[in-house]
Amino acid sequence: MEYENRLLKDIGTRMYMIRKKLDLTQKDLCSRLNVCPGTISGVENGTTSPSFDIIYNLSLQYHVNIYYLLYGEEPMFHNETANHPLIDGINDEQSLFLQNFLHFFKNSELARFSFMSYFKRFILENKKLLKAELDETEITTQKIGLKIKNEI
Repeated sequence: MEYENRLLKDIGTRMYMIRKKLDLTQKDLCSRLNVCPGTISGVENGTTSPSFDIIYNLSLQYHVNIYYLLYGEEPMFHNETANHPLIDGINDEQSLFLQNFLHFFKNSELARFSFMSYFKRFILENKKLLKAELDETEITTQKIGLKIKNEI
């Protein structure tokens, strides 16, 4: 419980810093994110966890780096992440594709189900190749918070 409280406080502090950097009041941010008045206050005070919609819309509308909001380890905004290991080697076309994919993944249950089914099948059919590729890469799965390597 102590850890969860500390985590919520840290996320709240970062939410406050993001809002101040954007030069917005709590009321303005609530209006722009289409959330009830007081929601942002609850997040900033560490009493409420930000919903997926808040996180997604902050990222989409203001280019807030989700990793910064949740973990505090990355730059605050996407445009400051040119050397991030997750986007290293991704061109503009691929980046646009991923943005569109995330939009459909968020808004369509069919897209989520289809993707997860395909991804699970793909991993099962390509375990050896994926494991070899993951073993060779410089990006560790612990650094990016994924557990795929252990599941393969």
